[in-house]
Amino acid sequence: MNEFEYITFRIGDLAQDSVLLKFQNSYRFNPDTDIVAKREGPGNKTRLFNNKWQLNIGSLIRNSDGTKIENAVSRLPIKMLDHSWEPIEPKLDSVFWEAIADDCKQEWGCDKLLILNSEHSSEINKLETQVFKPVHWFSHGYLCSEHWYRNYKDIKLVTEYRPIDYAWVCTNRLIDSKKVYRIQFLNMLDISRGAYSLPERDPVSNKSPNEIYSLNTVTSNQFDDGSNSSAWIDFRTPTPITTSFLHVVTETVIDRVHLTEKILKPIVLKQPFVLVGGAGCLQYLQDYGFTTFNRWWSEDYDNIQDPIQRMQAVAEIVNWIGKQDRLESLRNQMKEVLDYNYHWFYNGFSSRCWDELVKNVAHHQTHK
Repeated sequence: MNEFEYITFRIGDLAQDSVLLKFQNSYRFNPDTDIVAKREGPGNKTRLFNNKWQLNIGSLIRNSDGTKIENAVSRLPIKMLDHSWEPIEPKLDSVFWEAIADDCKQEWGCDKLLILNSEHSSEINKLETQVFKPVHWFSHGYLCSEHWYRNYKDIKLVTEYRPIDYAWVCTNRLIDSKKVYRIQFLNMLDISRGAYSLPERDPVSNKSPNEIYSLNTVTSNQFDDGSNSSAWIDFRTPTPITTSFLHVVTETVIDRVHLTEKILKPIVLKQPFVLVGGAGCLQYLQDYGFTTFNRWWSEDYDNIQDPIQRMQAVAEIVNWIGKQDRLESLRNQMKEVLDYNYHWFYNGFSSRCWDELVKNVAHHQTHK
């Protein structure tokens, strides 16, 4: 059983008189796997045959041929959809949201569909209806603290501070579509002062940075194999990731509060960080008990609504750090904060995240 399966079953234990629905890949909707078949119906709407993406708890809503199972769990009044890991995209996944809304009303007689998610955004507000009820929790925080980064706890290889070889590091893998801002941000930096990665081609679209962003002047650079290994941090040999002073985090999205493992890596590494994400992300992190770095530079960028202006404000901090020549001394001033964040990450943070989910699910189950 992998970590996602384990978390799924833990969530399933909370369901009580609910049904937990999940995507085939555990992350997000994929029409090739999550729509098993289409059939004619009112308005020729797509139907979702849920036996392929329902958590199997001994009863299925439909057989593979679409015939209804009379004693199905579909009779239960509340269902939960696990959308904890990826941002919610109502427009991009409109086929899914329209189909499941119709199934809730016409097929299941469903009073509520609790949408477990890890973001604060206007996209969530668009989904909230009489049936759809967003349920927030910091799922990536729980995943990283309890699973992905658990083995980096309390060993000297991790806890002892490392020599500083680079003023800053900024890693980037996906750079196309909604992640074009990563190229834009790198163009705001004096890249000679730090370490960065910018792939020669986006791993999904296969487009070059110049094809994606015509104003790009940053040369492609890769200091590792560029793999999507978010669960691992290589401490065995020095790398720019482990030997930089400042960790420049470019989050998954920039248009909302949605934090992932990316912001938690510098906490495990005991590095100060700046955050390129949605407005309010730093406050979100602080609300979960972490301390950030406004004693050393302005974090007013967290309140800037315009994404370009927010990135520029972050870039000014990174460029300022690149000009400092006493980074060891600056880090020594920060050790109380860095040690505190590391300790909190491993001692209390995951319980805070899980308790939030338990509380929010219970609220909806008791207010039917």
